[in-house]
Amino acid sequence: MLSNIVITEDDTTSSSRIFIKILFQELAENMGLKEVNVRLSDPSMQPHFMGIFPRVRQTPPLNPLSTPPPLL
Repeated sequence: MLSNIVITEDDTTSSSRIFIKILFQELAENMGLKEVNVRLSDPSMQPHFMGIFPRVRQTPPLNPLSTPPPLL
């Protein structure tokens, strides 16, 4: 189910982001925060969370001054 969720600024509305927030609150309430963290950290589950927690920024930062300087 979670692999169908894609969160980007263009693909979501505030109500859909609130729905996802409530979904994760319910998961934490029913499974416990520790178990949710274990499942989210499991490498075999990472492909299912790519739309929710992307590893690569899909849009440029809104404020270029807030971007950290490059590492030298």
